[in-house]
Amino acid sequence: MPFYRFKKASGELKEVEAFDLDEALNIAGIDPYEDYELLDADGLEMDEFRRRCLFSAITDDILYGE
Repeated sequence: MPFYRFKKASGELKEVEAFDLDEALNIAGIDPYEDYELLDADGLEMDEFRRRCLFSAITDDILYGE
């Protein structure tokens, strides 16, 4: 499970494990509109990789009809 580390505007550090960023914010008790800094997230790289694979598959489908 990916690991996320946040620093709240108050200076408080929160470390959580979650499947995605939204769930991590919820577990850490951080409102998405609240000021926070994402210090470390080993799950975001995988999300970016999955996003690139999806775009590649869509492009192949559009260009080659496969």
